[in-house]
Amino acid sequence: MAKQPDATARPQDVPLDEPPKKKTTSKKKVIFLILLVLLISAAGGAGIMLATQPSPDADVEIDANAAAAEAKRTHAPSFLALEPFVVNLRGDDGDNYLRVGVVLEATDEAAIETAKTQLPRIRNGIILLLSSKTVDDLSNIDGKRQLMEEILVEARKPMTLSEPARGIESVYLSDFVIQ
Repeated sequence: MAKQPDATARPQDVPLDEPPKKKTTSKKKVIFLILLVLLISAAGGAGIMLATQPSPDADVEIDANAAAAEAKRTHAPSFLALEPFVVNLRGDDGDNYLRVGVVLEATDEAAIETAKTQLPRIRNGIILLLSSKTVDDLSNIDGKRQLMEEILVEARKPMTLSEPARGIESVYLSDFVIQ
């Protein structure tokens, strides 16, 4: 006859058919997985930052553009209104004339002062330019825009500043009558 286990026997005295269960996740594995996830996240973040960071050359260009924009914001625009021009327009009948007001926009007051000293030369160039135009040349918006560009070239010619724009930035028409 087989011996029956005694109810008073201790549990370690009872033979077990199964080995004791092992923990599947230990503390070391959890710590390792957390560190691995943090490391991958940090590497991904660093990669994104490097990929989106502008190159050093772009920084120099951005700084130069920012400095130019800041200079424009700190200085109010400088304008020089020229006395209106009245010229005969070129044509067969010779009965048409043009009255046009011109305003020069300069980079600063120094350019305005230089333009004032060169005003006779600037006016002469503009008068010769205007006298060479016909009614058809100036009757549409494209002709007027072309005229503004040509006046800008004439206004810059006598300027003695060393800058490429020679101090004059833009030309505006303040008065325009063809009769």
